[in-house]
Amino acid sequence: MKKILAINHEFVARSYILFPTLLFAFSIIAHANVITFVWPFIFVYTVEKVMPFILDGRLNLASWSGITKFCSIVAFIGGVLASIGIYFRLEWLASLAAILIGFGVTGLNLLGDPNKDISGINLKRVNIIAGFSVIIGLITLGLLLMKMPLVVGFVFYTFFLGLEVIYAYVVVKRDKTPLDLKFSFNLKTAFPAIAVLTVVFIISFFKKTGRISDFSWALIVLAIIGIILELRNILGQPFKLFRIWLGAIKNYVIIYTLLFAFQQNKAYWIFVVFIELMLAGMLVGFLNKKLQKINLATRYRFTLILLIIGLFLTYTDYLYLIGTAVTVLCAILLGKWAREQVPDRYSSIDQKLSVFGSLCNQIILFGVLELISYFKLDNKSALLIPYIDHQQELQYSREMFYLRVSMITLFVITGIFVVYHDRKYLVMKNA
Repeated sequence: MKKILAINHEFVARSYILFPTLLFAFSIIAHANVITFVWPFIFVYTVEKVMPFILDGRLNLASWSGITKFCSIVAFIGGVLASIGIYFRLEWLASLAAILIGFGVTGLNLLGDPNKDISGINLKRVNIIAGFSVIIGLITLGLLLMKMPLVVGFVFYTFFLGLEVIYAYVVVKRDKTPLDLKFSFNLKTAFPAIAVLTVVFIISFFKKTGRISDFSWALIVLAIIGIILELRNILGQPFKLFRIWLGAIKNYVIIYTLLFAFQQNKAYWIFVVFIELMLAGMLVGFLNKKLQKINLATRYRFTLILLIIGLFLTYTDYLYLIGTAVTVLCAILLGKWAREQVPDRYSSIDQKLSVFGSLCNQIILFGVLELISYFKLDNKSALLIPYIDHQQELQYSREMFYLRVSMITLFVITGIFVVYHDRKYLVMKNA
């Protein structure tokens, strides 16, 4: 029983963004130009992205012995409320549930791994089984969302959140330590979190409604400038820009696939790409060991070339999924080597860089999308409508191809810049 619960914990922690985002994305209803249940998606997406900036060392939550219990209960209550809200079509209840789920599962992912301190389990085996469990769970969830009432998907996910509560109370054994919050509001240190919250909220609202004002775009630009200025010391360190670039690429694969799959009536592509992400994460450890004999600089060069090839393979629909698989695998490998070569001072830095990458991608992606929609279709939201309204009959293949070409070109250009920025580490002779 202990091993099953340990595997379930890894399952919940690894799918902390994947499952809630998919569930609330599928809950959105568009009818007669009226969109409902968009706020739960906006809230869960926003909370998941902002949490790394809140749950950092300043709050001292990771040292609290009851943190796993607290996060698991919050997530489980959120799952129950979400199921009720979806069944009775109560958007306000589903919105509250989205916040609770986002907080709970993101906290479980960010605030340490209790399995490391549990005796009697093979951590490596648990991680492997959990990885395959996420893939099987994703396939199952996809079938439930496409074949069954939406509430069944929420009940399915809530079941695992319930097992997480049992795990927290029965399996996790930690020396009792009090909750010792070290929170003090300082505008300078809190500014990045506020700026990220602003940007994520506006982008997620636009992504699900297709509506954004010029003032909102101005806020996004100002917030991004502010984030860069506040975190310029971190960004000036080796590989930080490189890892933001890799995060942007991974996020592009997900977001573009979401837009394109709904438009081309290929919803299964979404689940295939998420499965590719999970398999890539599992393969990285194996490949990293096999590639250790090769000079690190050679590994960097070869993998970067493969990543660019993967991006170019996505130009055609026939090779698109092969291209995404190659791209995400190379991006994850490069990120792992960069972290090993220049370790982070704090565990939350990796998540923060990933968030910055995803924000940069989405700002540029949706900006280019608006421009193409406006100049080619006379409607700034035209390319978003099939995704928002789930209208697969609106297929803008040529325009989506223009968007794809534009983004890949930008990634190649920015890639040259970030590689040049870290050239000393990427081409070290003794690396």
